Amino acid sequence: MNEKPKADRDLETMQSNSSRRRPPSLEWLPVRIRDRSRARMIREVMASTPLFHGIGRQDWRLLSNLFHDRSYEQGEIIFERGMPGLGMYVVIEGSVQITGGGEDDETVLATLEKGDFFGEMAVIEEGVRNATASAAEPTRLIGLFRPQFRELLRDRPKLGVLMYERIGRILVERLRRADEFLLQQAKRMAEQ
Repeated sequence: MNEKPKADRDLETMQSNSSRRRPPSLEWLPVRIRDRSRARMIREVMASTPLFHGIGRQDWRLLSNLFHDRSYEQGEIIFERGMPGLGMYVVIEGSVQITGGGEDDETVLATLEKGDFFGEMAVIEEGVRNATASAAEPTRLIGLFRPQFRELLRDRPKLGVLMYERIGRILVERLRRADEFLLQQAKRMAEQ
């Protein structure tokens, strides 16, 4: 009997969980780019992110084999708060809203556009999502999932470590900004 690899089972779980509010229009599919102009566009967008900036041609080819592609309709949920985090995403076209808070008190935390990425903590840690992500308009994403990232670390340790270091730096920078924001909020409250 042919059993599906764990990575495929994880993606299927994510797909079934993400379709609670609106059925998905497409599955996550491995990126198989035959159209050179589309391939160039995706590479340019990906290379504009700090995570993939300056990656050499050979490493790029290896990484692009790990990418998955999916389109979302406006309002479609990418992932919900409390869902298992399976991977990270880069916005190729369109925009994504990240919301947090309770069911009755959803707050827009960020609006992400072409070249922005999100969900990177899931590549490092097997935790649950602490926010909800949804397509603010018709949107195309590239996904990079934890099982493929671990394969990269195993098969190409130098490149895998480089990617983990970059994710770490990005998380540290985001944490610093959040700390500064909270400190400013505390000062404002103390002044009132």
